[in-house]
Amino acid sequence: MNRFFFTLALCSVLLSACSSSLSTSALTDAAPIATDAGFKTLPDGAVVAVDTGTVTPLDAGFTMLADGAVVAVDTGTVTPLDAGFMTVADGAVVAVDTGTVTPLDSGTVTPDVPVTCTGTQIVCSNLCVNPSTDPAHCGRCGRSCGVGGTCAMGLCTCGGGTVMCANGSCVNVATDRQNCGRCGNQCTSGESCISGACVCDAGAVRCGGGCVSVATDAQNCGGCGRACSRGATCASGMCVCPTGTTLDTSGRCVNTAADPQNCGAIGNRCRADQICAASACVCRPGLTDAAGRCIDLQTNSQNCGALRTACTGGQLCIAGVCAAADRCTAPLRICNGTVCVNLTTDASHCGECGRVCNGGQLCINGRCEDYVAAPGCTTCPCTACVGDLNTCCTPTGFSGPICTEAARCM
Repeated sequence: MNRFFFTLALCSVLLSACSSSLSTSALTDAAPIATDAGFKTLPDGAVVAVDTGTVTPLDAGFTMLADGAVVAVDTGTVTPLDAGFMTVADGAVVAVDTGTVTPLDSGTVTPDVPVTCTGTQIVCSNLCVNPSTDPAHCGRCGRSCGVGGTCAMGLCTCGGGTVMCANGSCVNVATDRQNCGRCGNQCTSGESCISGACVCDAGAVRCGGGCVSVATDAQNCGGCGRACSRGATCASGMCVCPTGTTLDTSGRCVNTAADPQNCGAIGNRCRADQICAASACVCRPGLTDAAGRCIDLQTNSQNCGALRTACTGGQLCIAGVCAAADRCTAPLRICNGTVCVNLTTDASHCGECGRVCNGGQLCINGRCEDYVAAPGCTTCPCTACVGDLNTCCTPTGFSGPICTEAARCM
């Protein structure tokens, strides 16, 4: 029993002495040590210790930095004593930061004292190493000989399961993404190196030389090369159309309220002289419905300017007025000897006499151009206008914008 109390008393004396010595020598200086990164000043003027590098444990309340400075750490429940100090579980008084630091420091500490090495040693990561024998810095900083490798005269001897690549480092080609299967063979983004082969990460498959998620990739939706149509997104491997559109039989997202190929319902096609507006096939803009026929009152000599108003005496209907044929001048042109039309916009004579644009086309600048109602858009520009139909237009007579292959609108 006496031996127990003697041992307990001796431990208490030693602990008190160590704590007191370290507290007064390392932590309670009147001013910060400007040349060491292990200290800074608190708002109350207390000089406190901070940890700025790899440490080696010395005591429950203290650790040592790479440059040898002893600094304080908190290792347990504490009892506050001062704004800059507290007591850790072993009774040592250590320094802590309890608020915003003063502008003198602003939270940034001064650099550690530069490490000075001797002999053939060099500085790597603030440590002195021998590049002739250090397997983590063999020949130069950062050159690793890998697991099981050794370093002799600055050259690596690779351990089992690793090979030496051009930079002199030992790598495991079975798992290294930069050297997968062989030196220099890099796996792409989204790949891992497994057993020496670049393999797509979980949830992805290889399509066209890259790894993609067929669950979400609109160009490979549900499988490689299975692209969603214009405006559609891919969710759970299925193409999903924007609000207000639906998939047609070819897999395109169409707006049945405005698509002349699917007007009002999938597969309901409008005539060449019609467009789709409000889910119904109606005469193209500029044409007038006459008992189911679409007539251009600007050019029809039997209905010039109004229904059943006929031109006589060889006159033509020019801009809705009966006039002599010599009044049909550029940019107008006489076609078939009976009509005076504008070849740049007339869907029945587009670019040349007799060229008729179909129901899914408009005559734009003398060319029959494909168009679709811009899916999911109410104004131009429209992000759904991509690919061949990448021009957004708002032509007169249409209920909303369209996407066309024309280089510019009418």
